[in-house]
Amino acid sequence: MKIIAPLTVTLDMKEHVAKSQAVLEELQARLKQFSPGASEDYVLRSLLLEVTFDYLEAIKNKTE
Repeated sequence: MKIIAPLTVTLDMKEHVAKSQAVLEELQARLKQFSPGASEDYVLRSLLLEVTFDYLEAIKNKTE
């Protein structure tokens, strides 16, 4: 493999900041429902299920 030159990538994330902030706030709110002693695996699996079911419900409601 030959390196030709360094590559610089610039991303404008201004449009995504508000969405990212909303996502972080939602995750923080959901994390508060778990016991501090809950295992990381349990918390991640639970969050995955909750988010998946919420997504499926939103899609269902959008198509109705």
